[in-house]
Amino acid sequence: MSYKLQTPYNSKQRADFIVEYNHRRGLRIESLGEDLYALEENEIIVNNEVIIDPDYKTKKEQEERERLDGLMMTRSDFFDGTIKAFGADSDDLLKPIEYVLSGLEIDSTDKKVALNNYKNAQNFYRKHPLFTMLSGVEIPIGKDAIITISSEQWDRFFDETDKKNPEAYKELLPAEKIKGD
Repeated sequence: MSYKLQTPYNSKQRADFIVEYNHRRGLRIESLGEDLYALEENEIIVNNEVIIDPDYKTKKEQEERERLDGLMMTRSDFFDGTIKAFGADSDDLLKPIEYVLSGLEIDSTDKKVALNNYKNAQNFYRKHPLFTMLSGVEIPIGKDAIITISSEQWDRFFDETDKKNPEAYKELLPAEKIKGD
């Protein structure tokens, strides 16, 4: 819900308005002419009227995607997670990942870049195409074991690792496996 401080007002009233609505309540202060508005994050001013921003949800989703894509973890954190989740380290996963990438219809240069990242990166970045390539595909990690990690699982794994959650690896597990923990 927005609030408005209309003219005329004095400097004390202006300062009190800003302190109350911005500093205490966390609302965004905008001015329109001489009037001040305190707006919720989903409100905008259009034609001198406060409305709910029709693009708010899309903007928030885009901001969240950008935040997630900016996440990274160390190589050690990544493989600690795969070992805890699947008992598979970098050596165990290399051949299956090469196999999966060979079956994808993508440019050979992109495959080489993805493998180079897997083999040599000191840090893994969520936005790297390797994680898009590996999302939702079956990765054989043993005679009878196949894992499939969704894009959302990768997001949560990176996010929880960034939050220093020691159980971030559980985000890689299928939901039924987590419940049976």
